[in-house]
Amino acid sequence: MLYLGFDVSKRTHECVLLSEDDQVLWRMSVRADRAGFDALGQKLAEVDPQRVIAGLESTGPYWQTLHLWLLRWGPSKLMVLNPLQTRAFRNANLRGSKTDRLDTVSIARLLRWSHHTLSSAHLPLERQDAARQISRVRTELTQERTKQLVRLKGILSVVFPEFEEELELTTKSAQAVLLRWPTPELLLKEASLEELSGLLRKVSRGRSGVAKAERLLQRARETTGVPDPHDGRGIVIRSLVMLVEPLEAQIEALGKKLDELLEVKAETVALLMSLPGFGEETVRTWMAESLPISQFQGNDGAERLVATIGIDAKLKESGRFSGRVKMSKRGNRYLRRVVILAARNAARVDPQCRAVLQRHLNRGKHYNVAVSHVARKLVHIAFAVLTNRKPYELPAAYRLGITEEPVPAAAGA
Repeated sequence: MLYLGFDVSKRTHECVLLSEDDQVLWRMSVRADRAGFDALGQKLAEVDPQRVIAGLESTGPYWQTLHLWLLRWGPSKLMVLNPLQTRAFRNANLRGSKTDRLDTVSIARLLRWSHHTLSSAHLPLERQDAARQISRVRTELTQERTKQLVRLKGILSVVFPEFEEELELTTKSAQAVLLRWPTPELLLKEASLEELSGLLRKVSRGRSGVAKAERLLQRARETTGVPDPHDGRGIVIRSLVMLVEPLEAQIEALGKKLDELLEVKAETVALLMSLPGFGEETVRTWMAESLPISQFQGNDGAERLVATIGIDAKLKESGRFSGRVKMSKRGNRYLRRVVILAARNAARVDPQCRAVLQRHLNRGKHYNVAVSHVARKLVHIAFAVLTNRKPYELPAAYRLGITEEPVPAAAGA
């Protein structure tokens, strides 16, 4: 067999072909464009693809075009390697040298020595890949919207601190009012009761009207906010609202497209919705990001799923140093984020998850550490639900209020 290794970068990929006896047959730089791939094809023209095991790192998005070209070329085995695997193998070099050329040889040698046992990165199907791309952009837009709303909240707490007692910033009514009258001075100066109530009635579709407008105007008269005579904060408030509005429109549109892509797996969506703490956003992210549950079969399947998400424990000990246990965070950060948020919700609404949280709090654990244990339990529950294809049911012991583990009887009793 021959071993073809690639070190991937944005514009140029380094390539090396290694023989069975660990000899470098040739190496070349491959430009990441059509001309570069054509040159690689000419170099490989005399090589039988069925005698080649090829591998490359999943470096950012840059590996995907090369991976597609290699799929069409058709080696006997094509592996997409986790950078953690190649880094650990490269660090076996005691001199610690690192260059693109050395990395390429390391990847080829890793294929030569470990291709039988080495696990390749899972590549999602086209539909899930589309859902994953949309879900990630939507998550980032949601985080950006939250960031701008926090800034808006901070400015309003100075200019008009009473505003949020009447209107939530996330509502269209609040944003419509702030876009036209961002400060209490402008609200009292330019807005009549009829105009304000008409705007609220239109935006809220009849849920708000004269009563809400009267209270808002009264709050503006009694405000303890800092005056804004030069309209500096008012301009900033308008600008932030104008940033938030299109973000919300994009988030909503992407959510609809995501639901269309995930509609074919309605049964799995229903199973996940039965889990405590799981809502629509958590389920969307899980469906887009998680590997198929069939990838985790076996007695340790649930623990491998935990490790894939990155909420498994990482312990460092050496000699007499006992070390500390921390979350590894080596996994899918998008999925880890929503699972931990779901764990916080589950600890409030589900007796079983609440018991896990309380048990670790009673041991003196920090709240966030206790929540991570709830997240781990939640992933185990999700694994059981998806494997058995049955909705979640609260165990009988928790339904009956029997949550304490029985004390074992003494020997000979």
